[in-house]
Amino acid sequence: MALDVVGSILSIVGIGGVVLGILVWQEGGESVGALLTVGVVGLGSLVYWLVQRKRHSKPTLLDPDLFQAKTFRFGATGQMLQQIALGGTMIVLPI
Repeated sequence: MALDVVGSILSIVGIGGVVLGILVWQEGGESVGALLTVGVVGLGSLVYWLVQRKRHSKPTLLDPDLFQAKTFRFGATGQMLQQIALGGTMIVLPI
């Protein structure tokens, strides 16, 4: 079984950059824009990489066609909204 090493690295850089950028922003740190930019560029590169690999029938880290499925989009959106509500509740409850 072949592994998509480049896709894995782009996923780490993309998600890691966005999450780290948000955490640095929350703490009032510097270089927030640079971290978020690295994350967004990493995610954009990941999308491009996955589509190209799929076109050439090579193994991908994540099937890009998954995002065309209506049930997946609804589920991912619902989970995101649930996590946002949970995070907001965890902030408000101690107050």
